Amino acid sequence: MSLFLRSKNVIVKSAEEALWVLMGKQRVEGNELSEDGRGRELSDIQELHQPPTVQRTARIQPPLHALIIGIDRYLSKRVSNLRGCVADADAVAEYLQTELSVPANQVTNLRNDQATRAGIIKAIQDLIDSRDVGHGDPILIFYAGHGASKRAPTGWSTSTGMISMIIPHDCKKPGPDGRKVHGIHDRLLGSLFSKLAEKKGDNITVIFDCCFSGGGTRKSFYEPTRLVRGISYEDDLPDDLDEDLLGKHDATRAAAPQKVAVGLASHVLLAACQSDEVAGEERGRGLFSQALLETLKAVGAEKVTYLDLRRRLPDLPGQNPQFEGANIDRLLFDARAPSRDRALFRINQVDGSYVLEAGSAHGITAGAVFSVYSTRNFLSSDDPLGTLVASAPAAFTTTMSLVSTQSAPFDIPDRAGYALQVSASQDEALRLHVPLQQGLLAVFEAIAAELNAPTPGKRAILLVEQDRADLSVTLADDGQSIEYLLPSTMITRYGLTRLYHTSPPQPPAIRRVLQAAAHFFWHLRRSPEQGLLRHKVDIELQVLESTGELNFDVDHFDDMEVYQPVGDNLIQEGVVDVEVVGEIGPNKVAKNFESATVYGLTLRSKTPDIPLYVGLFYFDCSELSISEYYASPATGPRAEPSLPANGILPIGYGDGGGRPYNYYLRQGQDLDVGFLRLFLSVEPIHFSGIAQQSPFELNSRQFRAEAEPLWDAVTIAVVQRKPGTKIEAPVDTE
Repeated sequence: MSLFLRSKNVIVKSAEEALWVLMGKQRVEGNELSEDGRGRELSDIQELHQPPTVQRTARIQPPLHALIIGIDRYLSKRVSNLRGCVADADAVAEYLQTELSVPANQVTNLRNDQATRAGIIKAIQDLIDSRDVGHGDPILIFYAGHGASKRAPTGWSTSTGMISMIIPHDCKKPGPDGRKVHGIHDRLLGSLFSKLAEKKGDNITVIFDCCFSGGGTRKSFYEPTRLVRGISYEDDLPDDLDEDLLGKHDATRAAAPQKVAVGLASHVLLAACQSDEVAGEERGRGLFSQALLETLKAVGAEKVTYLDLRRRLPDLPGQNPQFEGANIDRLLFDARAPSRDRALFRINQVDGSYVLEAGSAHGITAGAVFSVYSTRNFLSSDDPLGTLVASAPAAFTTTMSLVSTQSAPFDIPDRAGYALQVSASQDEALRLHVPLQQGLLAVFEAIAAELNAPTPGKRAILLVEQDRADLSVTLADDGQSIEYLLPSTMITRYGLTRLYHTSPPQPPAIRRVLQAAAHFFWHLRRSPEQGLLRHKVDIELQVLESTGELNFDVDHFDDMEVYQPVGDNLIQEGVVDVEVVGEIGPNKVAKNFESATVYGLTLRSKTPDIPLYVGLFYFDCSELSISEYYASPATGPRAEPSLPANGILPIGYGDGGGRPYNYYLRQGQDLDVGFLRLFLSVEPIHFSGIAQQSPFELNSRQFRAEAEPLWDAVTIAVVQRKPGTKIEAPVDTE
């Protein structure tokens, strides 16, 4: 069997030979045709030059708008004064104007008597209505002052019965209407932030240097010289609080659980401490604000992500700052996330050894190669300090080695830098089967282009026989499109044998599918060598039933029914088998969703002493998309775990977060298969690099509605079928 490469005027006799030529590694001298009028067979091999590298352009920072609030003096004698909040607010404003060159007219400052309840609310509403703030412009809201928590008014549904609030200057004093002024509670803040995000985009950073633990102490029990930015709130809250702002119906909706971290798809929250800790100030400055600004000045806001910033913060006595939000992997004040292909990890030099701050839980495998830089702000044209290879990945760290015994050791300035993965190990490669057929020439051209592309960290493609492949390529019956088969028994055992979509026979379209497939199958199959955590968590998937209540969903800006789980656990021996009536037609037109069943998951910890961090994703085998169902919202060395020891985490209902899930079939499908993958970790880990859209469509399944360092992953098959459609019983492969 042979293949004629028209662009090279040469005949090849194997897939490997075709790729070698198409990648520019070989060429044929002369341009003569053979006697039959076709190209010559491969001969007279010579090396060709590699294509030039791609240069990055400089980042352009959009204009930033800020609301800076600092309150030291309170009107009521029942609220203790503070000493450092105004100084913190002034320091933030000065930083914005001197370090980031933010014009003064783009910064609204409220201090002491300016920061009344009405003044703060109006300032946020002014941002919402401002014509000067464009969609996507970065917005910063900073608050330094007292915080508090209080039992929710009657009819306000919360999991703990409590709400959180920030304390304005005139709190507990009579307002213009004669009624007592109360704190600005999380329900109102969530509504305002959500409206701001709906109008101006989700490039919003909220910083709270206060606490909501309600300790009521004027000074810290562990440090007598420290003032605490939190008060006890003795006053009862009226049932009709803020009806004029929320509406009577809105005010009684379920409130957020005991912190102001509501609507974390709309903004990133930087909080001074955990919910059960106190935020302190010493010598006229807040511990958190001062550490935050000093760190920003040291590293530069344009060079650091929220995740990096949290890692760089110094330890604060008695405080563990919490950084939460769906977008904490973005650069600070920037709506664009770093490319998934340019995932950077911290690397440290300790006693002559190199240690990467990432391990098998992050997808690092032995043999992966990294370039090391002193800063994250580098160009592709910059020379690295050196190159290292992953030699011994542990759960959360990896011991690195020089790429060869001939390589010279190098020093990392300040013993800490950044490592960029430049090549993946064979474990991460896409196992692809491509028959040597003339009609599949575009596939070989796509593979060659992908392997030649100077993309850091790209995964390899291995050509294998069909019985070993993740993906197999064939020419459709019409001869005008490329079909993708799914040979793996992990999928075919449930009845699905091919992707729903096809590609035109064009290399760019095919490359998108290969890139997505490599990412999809690697994260679907990777697991730790020993699964020590999976038996410490029970997983239940149940039908959800409406309670008749409504909640304002601050992530989606509309009403959402409140649900509770009913019935049996639908996960049986690692498989969910459901009949579905919902269907997605052409152009994503939904049918029969009004009668579709909705589902939610419940995770139950079975261990009394190991809290866990959780990531849950749905892998759609029909379109290669990966949807995030849940990821631990907080990050940092001491982030609060999402699944406490002996605790419960509801997903898709309740306080856990997320919407209920609808499963559906696409037009023409009788059966679909996907996998739920639950990632478990005993240390905080950010899962932002896993989710991906389908390579075939712009949007994926948005309708679906001190411990030993360990991580683990649990895989659950989800089979969706039309009523009456049968599948063979799964074969036990364990």
